[in-house]
Amino acid sequence: MPDASKRLGGFKVLKEMSEVSLIFPKGNDRRLVELLHNLAENKINVPFLICDNQEKTVGLHMTVETGKARETAVILKRFLGPQNPGNEKGAILSLFPHRNDPHIAAALLQAFGEKNIPFHALAHSQSAISAVLRESALNKAAGALFEPFQFGAYRTPADWKLAQKGKEELHKEIVASYQEMKPRVYCLEWQDNLTLLQVIFQRSYYGAMGLVFEDLAETGFHLSFLITSPPRIEDEARLLFCIRHDLQTDLATSARRWLPDATLIDSPSVALFSMNGPHFGDRYGLAYELFDGLHQAEVDLLAVSCSIASMSGVVPSEQIHGAIRAIQDRFEVPSVIKKT
Repeated sequence: MPDASKRLGGFKVLKEMSEVSLIFPKGNDRRLVELLHNLAENKINVPFLICDNQEKTVGLHMTVETGKARETAVILKRFLGPQNPGNEKGAILSLFPHRNDPHIAAALLQAFGEKNIPFHALAHSQSAISAVLRESALNKAAGALFEPFQFGAYRTPADWKLAQKGKEELHKEIVASYQEMKPRVYCLEWQDNLTLLQVIFQRSYYGAMGLVFEDLAETGFHLSFLITSPPRIEDEARLLFCIRHDLQTDLATSARRWLPDATLIDSPSVALFSMNGPHFGDRYGLAYELFDGLHQAEVDLLAVSCSIASMSGVVPSEQIHGAIRAIQDRFEVPSVIKKT
């Protein structure tokens, strides 16, 4: 039976998604902002967006509703050349609550690795950890969750399937009916003295990466930021997460044990901000406000995760206060809290 750390409230599925995975040269930040602005002007919501902006190339993965796929493709072509969303329907599978617990990410990676369930992108928010995968793989993926996790709402995959009947359109109806001049957030949290680590390894070794997180969990590690990045070569996996400076030796030791052929790239001295707000996951234009605000303030956004009503970003430590001011200019922020 799963231990207490793997007893979760449940998981949510968002179907009929169309995926866009892009890799383009670094230095196109303004073009990316213009792309997000155009999507917002056309009222196209982006419920999942992750971006890795560290190296010579930028990796971006986002989803839009399938009904907006053709319109999105036209906009993408205008700004970045021919970039067609995939033809096969995708889905977003989210586990909650996440609680920044690395055991949950570890168990998810191991379960998907053992069952050979391919996913296209991964991100964590303040409330959930989410995987983007083919809709056709959804039942297999959901079934795999019942081995490492225990859910209060349903005890078996059959219970979960029964609970889904009649709810296919429920999420689409829960959409904010208003657009404030400045989107409201509940709170803006930030922390510094972190390192942004990128681990590059063979795609079939996601389960082994889960073992690395299991090792780190024993050190008191809290998983405050996690995304994947689109592979630059075939069968490659790229996982980015933040870690305290004092845990880097533990990480290196664990990586040598479970992923001896992996490449570790670190960006030391970074800071992390995170925020969520009402209907963040259902409203268009929020990613644009974040990206444009930071771009106008000349803040280097090294990595970002926008998923499940939450937005998180990694910036150089010396730019965190400029980032906070830029966010306050674009969002209504009642409180700013530094996490230790």
